[in-house]
Amino acid sequence: MNPATIGRGTVEGVTQRGWPPIRRRLWQRGYYEHVIRTDAALDRIREYIVTNPIRWAEDPENPNP
Repeated sequence: MNPATIGRGTVEGVTQRGWPPIRRRLWQRGYYEHVIRTDAALDRIREYIVTNPIRWAEDPENPNP
């Protein structure tokens, strides 16, 4: 699902279904899109996805270390 679809669905939900409006930032800070151009880049991204939850316990932004 792309951001435009999410945004459209949010607007529809708020205007047509009576959902309460979102009053805070919706997107993750520092978010950016990235085109995966090589198998090596894909492997690095896969490694990050697998190991990132393991590193959460040591993350300074983790509220429950």
